[in-house]
Amino acid sequence: ALDKGAVQVTSIAGGATVAMAFVNYRSDPTPSIIMGVLGVLGIVIALRDMRRFRSQHLEPNDWLLRHMTRMSAGLALALTAIAVVNLPDQPLIVRWLVPGIAVSVVMGPRIYLVQRKLASGAEPGEIYAVSIGEEEA
Repeated sequence: ALDKGAVQVTSIAGGATVAMAFVNYRSDPTPSIIMGVLGVLGIVIALRDMRRFRSQHLEPNDWLLRHMTRMSAGLALALTAIAVVNLPDQPLIVRWLVPGIAVSVVMGPRIYLVQRKLASGAEPGEIYAVSIGEEEA
């Protein structure tokens, strides 16, 4: 239920982001275009999650890749927000794109390697230490 609620909130937030991009486009087009793209991306991710929830065929180890991808995306978005707010002397395109590119360069190869290991039959616990809700002794 919590996951489905998060999908609904993400869909609404993505729609609001796209709407704000349209509203602000005339006054400042470049950030509005980027904002619109990010809003559409949020909607697409939410719709894919909803489709996955409804699917009868769920990959048991899919969660690790999804988690790594979304945590990387969250890091890229946080770094982008920090850059946009705190680096006003840098060109707008640098503030908006460099953080995402940097996270992709660092995390992309890791995600690819994990994907290959999972495809070859490895379990998530064989790749990384996985402890969900377990306390260390």
